[in-house]
Amino acid sequence: MASSTRTCNLITDYLSTHDPKAQPGRKGRKMMMQKLQAFLLWKQHFSHKSDDSGKPSFGVSKDNNNNQNTLNEALQRKDKERVFRSQNRRRVRGGAPAATSDRQSTPAATSSEPKTKPDEDPLAEFWATQVEGDSAGANVTLFNIALTQRLLESEYDDYFGLVAPEETVVVRAYSDDSDDRMLAELQPRFIVMYEPNMDFIRRVEVYRSSYPGLGVRVYHMVYGNSCEEYKYLAGIRKEKSAFERLIKERAVGSEVHQPCA
Repeated sequence: MASSTRTCNLITDYLSTHDPKAQPGRKGRKMMMQKLQAFLLWKQHFSHKSDDSGKPSFGVSKDNNNNQNTLNEALQRKDKERVFRSQNRRRVRGGAPAATSDRQSTPAATSSEPKTKPDEDPLAEFWATQVEGDSAGANVTLFNIALTQRLLESEYDDYFGLVAPEETVVVRAYSDDSDDRMLAELQPRFIVMYEPNMDFIRRVEVYRSSYPGLGVRVYHMVYGNSCEEYKYLAGIRKEKSAFERLIKERAVGSEVHQPCA
């Protein structure tokens, strides 16, 4: 039991991906790697989106943008001066001044592969070869289908069968009165509270008294010497003081005696 659906989703991911045979500290490595990959994909998508919109990304100040613009203007000015100097050079006999270009021309790549004829259809040839080989491998295909069917029937219970109640793990967030109905339907023997909740504790006490033969066990997960533990203990003290005050008020309160007839 947890206080939010987000926490329940995290617990579900950890329980479904953890490796019990791994070394201590590495049992949840698969889940953490999945979270890291999701974060990197989100970061890459966000960087592309910021580049498309033209807005500066986080961590880049206006001074850096101004310096970049100044540097670009200086480079453009330098390129213009270089082109102007190259045009003013002495002419070569019988020719015009050599024109300089930053980019080198590359010859167009010519492919020596022969072009396919329009009448040839690769898809038709593929289907023709498949039709010729179907008759030869028909028996092998039927055998593979029968073997696969037997394997599916034998493994159906392992993957799609009903799970025993002793092996069922339900991760759920705290709710209102539906928690009572959930406890009555599932009848769990072990209840783990990831975050303590006073209302749910009282519901568990009622459930335990209603089913005394189940031997219900309740486990709390609280960080020691933390604000969470202090809040939980403060709630218990407040509830205890409220009950004591109610008992004292009942004991001291005036009693009404009716006169005898």
